[in-house]
Amino acid sequence: MNRILTEVPSDGDCPAIGGNWWDNNPNPCDLGNLKAPVFHYIHMLRIAYDVIKTIDPTAYVSVGGIGYPSFLDVLLRNTDNPTDGSVSPDYPLKGGAYFDCLSFHYYPMYDLRYWDNTVGGFVYKRHSDAATDEYINRKNSLLNILNTYGYNGTIYPQKVFIATESNIPRKEFSDYIGSDEAQRNYLVKAMIKSQVYDIKQLYVFTIGDSKDYASATDPHDVMGLYQPLTGIGPLANNGQYLQQYNSAGIAYKTFSDVLMGYKLDTVKTAALALPAAVRGAAFKNTLGDYIYTLWAATTADKSETSTALYTFPAALNVGPELYQRDWNFSQTNTAPLVPSVNVTLTASPSFFSSQLIVTALPPDSVRGNNPVNYFKLNLYPNPVNNKLFIKLGLKKKQAVSINIYNGSGQALMQVANNKLFETGDSITEVLLPAGMSNGIYYCRLFTGTHQEIIKFEVIR
Repeated sequence: MNRILTEVPSDGDCPAIGGNWWDNNPNPCDLGNLKAPVFHYIHMLRIAYDVIKTIDPTAYVSVGGIGYPSFLDVLLRNTDNPTDGSVSPDYPLKGGAYFDCLSFHYYPMYDLRYWDNTVGGFVYKRHSDAATDEYINRKNSLLNILNTYGYNGTIYPQKVFIATESNIPRKEFSDYIGSDEAQRNYLVKAMIKSQVYDIKQLYVFTIGDSKDYASATDPHDVMGLYQPLTGIGPLANNGQYLQQYNSAGIAYKTFSDVLMGYKLDTVKTAALALPAAVRGAAFKNTLGDYIYTLWAATTADKSETSTALYTFPAALNVGPELYQRDWNFSQTNTAPLVPSVNVTLTASPSFFSSQLIVTALPPDSVRGNNPVNYFKLNLYPNPVNNKLFIKLGLKKKQAVSINIYNGSGQALMQVANNKLFETGDSITEVLLPAGMSNGIYYCRLFTGTHQEIIKFEVIR
């Protein structure tokens, strides 16, 4: 995938420089991935919009990965008139009429410095919170342009935002940000802030590194959730995929595992009353369960070291203790109980909840629109020694099977076989076999329409 699908300007995004795109339309030679007048691109949007909406009126049409605010301004002020982009009877609408969704690409590593006359040079802010702030600033700059042209929900419909590429490298190049910690922190923070600032989707660049760490010569070589998937470099295995997680991949999976089925709750987020040194948000699922994600804001250049103490306000009624899941929970499966007063936060986001196991929600195709099919599953303690408690919450009386498997997927014991459970909460006590050694195990719940598999650890 091209990192910028449409425009590759040199000085086009700087209004102070002659020939900028705010006051001039791009030269076709400046549009490296188009190599044609911008009016042709708007005409392509017009044709695509007509065809797509004819086939599916509910579909969303998106522009292709806007990289620069000035290029969005170009699209909104021009029609597809091949002569000069002006309005005429044959070309009545400007480019904004032909898309519903604004897709943008953004790599904050390029914007983490500013000129300071007092020091006679650049001041750098190469840390994950500054990178996240710049990501949101880019979204807001694009939103301001849309508002200027009337796409504010009053004159014309508002546009939906998606970020189709973003990341920072896990290796430092030149004067750009780059570290394992910065990358994983940025991704989780950017995904959280995407929900806060109404960015509907965020796609990470990229799935796997294109080069191994030692051989990487460009920041985009080391932006993968995985190390190289092609069996190159030190990980070579006759070309076979090895699927070795980078820290960013572990953090990404933790975010997905923990917050799947949850949406931003703006009221609870405001109720967190976060001090300046703390950032985060509150998330809620359809059953009313909450997860709070919090971290200590980074402030120092090239440092992911920051700490802060936070106490949950009494009005939130979270209880005296909460489970804390850190960025690597998807690997460690460790979630200690911590007091809700004077919680120690670091630069890496942590997830806090009164329940250890998040609510399992069957897909829409299974449950339809009927919330009575939801169930809640919780295992405790975790890690466990010899006695495990399985807490099941049902909104509907139904038969449930529960089995325990080892790390290789082999069935070890059957807890319930199509047993009828009543509506509400129930707790099943399980005495684990004496022969179970230390390690990772899985508890599988199956209702006949949906399954949930929960990982737990045995420590003896």
